[in-house]
Amino acid sequence: MTGRWLVTFAREGTAFQPTFSPPLFPSLVGAAFMILGVKDYVAIIPSILTGSITVGLLYLIGSTWFGMRVGIGAALMLATAEYHLVFSRLAFTDATFTLLFWAALWCLFEAISTGKRHWFVAGGVVTGLCWNTKYHGFLPLAITGLCLKLRPGSMPLEANVYRSGSFPSRCMSPSITRASTRQSRSIPCPV
Repeated sequence: MTGRWLVTFAREGTAFQPTFSPPLFPSLVGAAFMILGVKDYVAIIPSILTGSITVGLLYLIGSTWFGMRVGIGAALMLATAEYHLVFSRLAFTDATFTLLFWAALWCLFEAISTGKRHWFVAGGVVTGLCWNTKYHGFLPLAITGLCLKLRPGSMPLEANVYRSGSFPSRCMSPSITRASTRQSRSIPCPV
């Protein structure tokens, strides 16, 4: 309905419902409606495009971080994953969120590893878009922050677990407790 409202310049449909959903995906649907007309099959075009681009992005991330074989494997697994195929064919926010989530993580981890300002800016912009797609779009920032806390050289494992706010998970995982009491070591960042 928001997409129809956008394309008809408020003559039909309803306006944004900020307490119901973030505005990015309905805006993408509205843009598709403006370009191709208001038809049911046009509403899924943003999901089809973002779902397809996500496969290529996951290849790029996997091959950059872990090598070409991992990149190909990750892209193939995502391209054949049942839920990814289903959500890429529906007018839901999930395919768009997945693309923006991985793009934000990649930009933020590149920013940390290279220290270049443009990666920080790109990470912030993409995280903002991710947050405007789904309410839990802040997770790339949370994951990056946790990685910074747990990366080698920052502090020993035992201190990392306490300071990252995961004391309950530490209590529930005896293997981590035993490993951290035997020797002080750090958890590597996935970059």
